[in-house]
Amino acid sequence: MRAYPRGEYSSTLEISNHIFVERELLKRHAGTDWAVHWCEESQCYWIEADGGTEAENFILKMQEAEQDYPALNEQHYADLQYAEMLKAIRRKAEQSGTIVISYDDAYDCLLDSAIDIEENPPRHTVLCSDEVFRETIESAFPNWKDYRMERGTEQYPTLHQVRDGMYRTQVLYNGFYRNVEIIRHVSGRWVLNICKLLAREYEFRHFNMKSPAHAIHYMIENYETKLEEE
Repeated sequence: MRAYPRGEYSSTLEISNHIFVERELLKRHAGTDWAVHWCEESQCYWIEADGGTEAENFILKMQEAEQDYPALNEQHYADLQYAEMLKAIRRKAEQSGTIVISYDDAYDCLLDSAIDIEENPPRHTVLCSDEVFRETIESAFPNWKDYRMERGTEQYPTLHQVRDGMYRTQVLYNGFYRNVEIIRHVSGRWVLNICKLLAREYEFRHFNMKSPAHAIHYMIENYETKLEEE
């Protein structure tokens, strides 16, 4: 039998379930009675199991479980979906010419403004015009549009999300590059860390930031002042 197709036009739910079942099969039935094969006709990867095997029985159990729990791993599905929503915000920002420093904050802003992000495989889409998107973001974060996001200048480039709760970037100041980390603490607040490349100790650190965007603004207002004083 074959099940759990995964292709370019698969939904996030289908992709999540495919990944979950494949990982579980690798842990439970790491043998030769199942494999993942590409189907040219459907343009999808399928999980295929030999008939009458434990791998087939496991797949059948997963399909039965889907009747009550469509997402076999709800946390994994939620993480994938959130990542795709942030990608949609990034595309909308580039398309509309809107400067977004923190995509997490932009997501919360759209949510508060009742602007939906809809899934239309192979991607998610922000359901508003470019003008409405730009006005919504700029009204919530008026300082964002004041900063040019060009790498290699003395302005700050867009943050790169390493994982949930962690951002990194590099800044160039007076000829020296600095590593910048913004990390979410267990308290829910954020920690801002800055150090020179290859340096082991932070030369600038601040705790209890409200959000990545607040950390960026704090860094611009305070870190540059600190260096100028030195």
